[in-house]
Amino acid sequence: MTEIIKIPGTNISILKKFYDKLFEDYKDKLLIFTPPEKENKKVTHYITVKDIDKCIEKIRQLGGKIVVEKTPVPRMGYFIEAEDPEGNYFGLWQEDEDAELYDE
Repeated sequence: MTEIIKIPGTNISILKKFYDKLFEDYKDKLLIFTPPEKENKKVTHYITVKDIDKCIEKIRQLGGKIVVEKTPVPRMGYFIEAEDPEGNYFGLWQEDEDAELYDE
């Protein structure tokens, strides 16, 4: 299944480099880069990944920011929420039936 994501930004070359590197192992993503609209309504799009920990590391290396740290959804998987270098918000999801709540 291909995921299509529209990403607004003023510096398209930085965004293209960021997402190309972040998803280099995931060829089923179609990224559309556009100039920002006057009213920028934010929608969080969760992208399924194979290794969320590897993606967290890449986000940080590529100048992105983790907004919501890795969070378990018991018996389903893990998610994070992040921002790219231009502040666009997105989420990542990794399926894992063994996911459990962390000990506090």
